[in-house]
Amino acid sequence: MSEKAKRFLDRKKRRKALSDKNGMYEVVDDKNENNTSVSLHLSDEEFTSSIKQYSDSYNRLRTDVKELLTWKHGAVEKYCSWCLEKTWHGLVEANSLTRDCYKCNDCKNFTLKCRFPGCDNMATFKPEKIQAENQLELLKQSWASEYCAEHDGTISSFDTLNDTLDDISNFNQIYKSRKVNVVALTKTTGIAVATAGSLATGAWFAAPWAASALGAFGVLGAAGTGTAISTLSGAALTSASLAAIGPGGVVGGVTCISAAGAALGARKGAAIGAGYFGDINGFDIKKIREGKGPSIIFINGFLTQSDAIQQNQDEDTWLNSIKTIYPDNPCYILSWESSSLLEIGRLFAGFSSVGGKPALLKVLKGLSKKGSSVFTIVDLIASIVNNPWHKAVVKSEMTGVLLADIIARTLPSDGFILAGHSLGARVAYYTMAALSTLEGAPLIKRVYLLGGAVGNDDSWQSIPAAVEGEIYNVYSTNDDILRYAYTTASAFSSKPIGLGKIIYSNSVNNFNASNLVMGHREHKRMFGRVLQALHDN
Repeated sequence: MSEKAKRFLDRKKRRKALSDKNGMYEVVDDKNENNTSVSLHLSDEEFTSSIKQYSDSYNRLRTDVKELLTWKHGAVEKYCSWCLEKTWHGLVEANSLTRDCYKCNDCKNFTLKCRFPGCDNMATFKPEKIQAENQLELLKQSWASEYCAEHDGTISSFDTLNDTLDDISNFNQIYKSRKVNVVALTKTTGIAVATAGSLATGAWFAAPWAASALGAFGVLGAAGTGTAISTLSGAALTSASLAAIGPGGVVGGVTCISAAGAALGARKGAAIGAGYFGDINGFDIKKIREGKGPSIIFINGFLTQSDAIQQNQDEDTWLNSIKTIYPDNPCYILSWESSSLLEIGRLFAGFSSVGGKPALLKVLKGLSKKGSSVFTIVDLIASIVNNPWHKAVVKSEMTGVLLADIIARTLPSDGFILAGHSLGARVAYYTMAALSTLEGAPLIKRVYLLGGAVGNDDSWQSIPAAVEGEIYNVYSTNDDILRYAYTTASAFSSKPIGLGKIIYSNSVNNFNASNLVMGHREHKRMFGRVLQALHDN
């Protein structure tokens, strides 16, 4: 509509509209500034559009006023455990025997005051609109939380969720809890989905804000009504997203972890990271060399000796490997899930393809459920989710997402180079998967994957978006641990990239190191020669 038409329709004086013989409307303003009658001819389309615009504005105003009046003058400004923002909460219902019911003015969901003594934050109650297909789902969505997100361990602190880091080794200031964790939450759930070896990471997806994020990203498909969840907003989005996730609170896989990337470096990214941080045994990032330029992060796979001895040897091995190609770069070493990695390392330490099937079964039995008197492949598949290998596999996904959030909030930065061995390459994979959804220039400059214990499938098509430079897949056909133990422990669900080329992406540089690497544990020791060969080409 033209500016002239808007000026006439915006008059606060009395107006009337008359239709002429040509199907046009004449809008007449009785008196203008010069005290004379003025008129403007509008088409039928313009007139109808203008009336609808005023009607919609009026309805929105009426809704806002009605909602404001229902607050009963009891609004409080507190942190909301639904949306994790500091918002106004209007008093909806005052209660004498239970906690008063409030409603967040931003996310529109219902809240209650946290029960922890002295805490003023708001705990979750129920979404504004509940979409439940059964009584269990209705109960789940209507359940009142006892504590806020700080005191139930979901996040470390509301105040630090938006903080940035000046160095990745200072991650504790974001994720280490500063409040009493009243509720001991178990967030590593739902590992076996559909088939043995199919992994689902993350009870955090059951958190209302995370469910809404996934729904908005288009990951959860359609609601029960057939409406695309990504088209919804507010309480309707939250309710439909929680319903799509289901009572178990699990929607696992790379797709969901990648979707989390949109939250990295912000409030919800820190919440994801804090949830994972408490579940990853021995998570640490140690700076082992000062320098300038892109920071190199070394990520180990399974361990073979005690943590202290292993750490010292690893530092020397990694640093000696890069001294020619990267003599001046700052370097860090990432530690994670040390107990599971040490247990796996001890089992694999005695593995040899020379022993044939008996040697393989011995290793696999060690990975299976403890106490089994008879061991078969059926036993292995039945106990797949209880063995240390699959525990480490799940934790590698968590570690990857946590590292991605740390990288995303570290400023200023010259970027990062990842070097991961075995399951450490899997960590690097999930870091890239999460960061691939971030807008802007990639934060990862280059990646080296050594004997990668991660599947070789079409999910690699989206991974290169997270990396500015090259991704090197260093593989060896001499790797019997990956050939036999990895493949079988994964219930034959995937083939590892450490045995061959990644064929699903033209952006990955595959390097056959079979003439240098004679076995899985040789990758780190030979990394220097591999680097030299890569950069000589």
